[in-house]
Amino acid sequence: MNRQEAEAMVEKARERIGDETVAVSDPVSLRQIKEFLAGTDDWDPLYYDEEAARQGPYGEIIAPPLFYAAPLRKVVPESSLLEDGQHKGMAAPGVEGRSLHGGAALELHNPVRVGDIVTSRSQLKDVWVKEGRSGTLVFQLRETRFTDQDSRLLAVESTTLIFR
Repeated sequence: MNRQEAEAMVEKARERIGDETVAVSDPVSLRQIKEFLAGTDDWDPLYYDEEAARQGPYGEIIAPPLFYAAPLRKVVPESSLLEDGQHKGMAAPGVEGRSLHGGAALELHNPVRVGDIVTSRSQLKDVWVKEGRSGTLVFQLRETRFTDQDSRLLAVESTTLIFR
């Protein structure tokens, strides 16, 4: 993309700053947590063994700290992914291009438990253009707050995506 195209994308996207996107999960299952453990190879008994978890700091099974977004991950056919493997809708409206994760800041507040229903509320915070070594880039900053069914704050994540 050239600078003029990028500026046009950013101008359109800036109209959406502050817009909120909400997603709600199905109830979290022990199986989902175990699938996450298999993917991360973190087999702490507090995450799957009822007896060990009962004697732990929470008195019940909890999910690993970075599980908070997993119940909300879209399940889509590979054929519907973009060329870079991302889901449609990750970019702010009007922003296009191959994406790259530019970084994240994360605050963890409370653990996810079996049976929790996780809600995410995501807001576009900023969009800007920058020149990089490989050409013009569009940056997008989004903040997402994750809560459970009792409105207990689980995590706050600020993520920067880069599009080229």
